[in-house]
Amino acid sequence: MLEDVEQMTGDWGERFRRYEEITHGEQALFQRTERLSARYLIGSYGGKIASRVVNLSNGVVLLLNRRNVHSVPSVARAQFESCASAVYAERRLVPLLRKQRVEEVHRVLYRLGQGTHPASGVGRFRAIPVPSLISAMKQEADEIMAPTVAREGLPPEAEGQPYSWAIAKVYGLLSEFTHPNQPALTLSVTDPDWVLQPPVTDRVFGLSVRPLWIGLLVGGKALDRLLEAVEEHPMELPNVTPSFPPEEHHQSLAE
Repeated sequence: MLEDVEQMTGDWGERFRRYEEITHGEQALFQRTERLSARYLIGSYGGKIASRVVNLSNGVVLLLNRRNVHSVPSVARAQFESCASAVYAERRLVPLLRKQRVEEVHRVLYRLGQGTHPASGVGRFRAIPVPSLISAMKQEADEIMAPTVAREGLPPEAEGQPYSWAIAKVYGLLSEFTHPNQPALTLSVTDPDWVLQPPVTDRVFGLSVRPLWIGLLVGGKALDRLLEAVEEHPMELPNVTPSFPPEEHHQSLAE
């Protein structure tokens, strides 16, 4: 599986270059005409998310090789959430692009550039919560992996469940091992020994590499479909901040 991850990470590098090329072309056009397009904003978003995913994926492999076990889950979780962001963008934007919903496309793209929590102070409007990103990943994975599940099934404890069950499981474990909870705190304890730098066990390896594989696969397909859609529907956007209803402004949200 690690070889697959390395190959898929290389594919994300190619996606970065495709999105980068689009962005540079659209940026030059914008500087001459001051005409904003969905193609420009999606190119910028896609290139940035691809760069982040490549670096985080490589970071997990590097940390595993250096036996930096406690750092691995948090980096793997960040990678998984970044891939989920690409899936969320594709699932929200592709239908809107095809229907030529200019205002809605503009709002989604603007919100993708905001923070994910009001308390961070990043952005002026209601954040896209991380659970929404994970929900999009679960729905997309169900669709992509349905033939595999029908052919091979899931582990006995997940019998009869959709693939999204596995998504919820791996993300839940990444979260448990990211936070200072009991599972994470016991990584350095192999009764009766305590280890400052614990070894990379099968459990740690599976916990970190399987989410990488899922994120790279599902997020990569989503980013490809998003690129195809915006090439078909480049869509000119108004060169102003999109309007949002008052309830979506940060200052109207409870702390």
